[in-house]
Amino acid sequence: GYFHRLHQLQGVFICNKHIRPLVKYPIDYKKVSRLKFIRLDDNINFNAEISIDTRNIDKFKKIVDLAEFIIISSLEDYDKKKLYKMYYEKLEEKSLTTINGQIRQRELCEEFINFWG
Repeated sequence: GYFHRLHQLQGVFICNKHIRPLVKYPIDYKKVSRLKFIRLDDNINFNAEISIDTRNIDKFKKIVDLAEFIIISSLEDYDKKKLYKMYYEKLEEKSLTTINGQIRQRELCEEFINFWG
């Protein structure tokens, strides 16, 4: 076993390559010297069965794929105005904006929760 930076991101619960749950590292990094070498095989039971709610696998896969896209992509072509315009157009398509150009916050929140859970 070894660490992948993608696996360290908050909200990433599965390996995008193997579609398997990630093992939580049992040692708190705040309590160990950052210079100390820590062997994985001494601290993680690689044979332990890890359960994950299979109903959410598709969502977990989508999250890890999006996270990987952000990590490996060159985001130099994006700027705040372009991103705002792109997202605003998506919100308009879903009728989540008002005639005055406001974003329907409550409805957006409900849509977000309905999609991601």
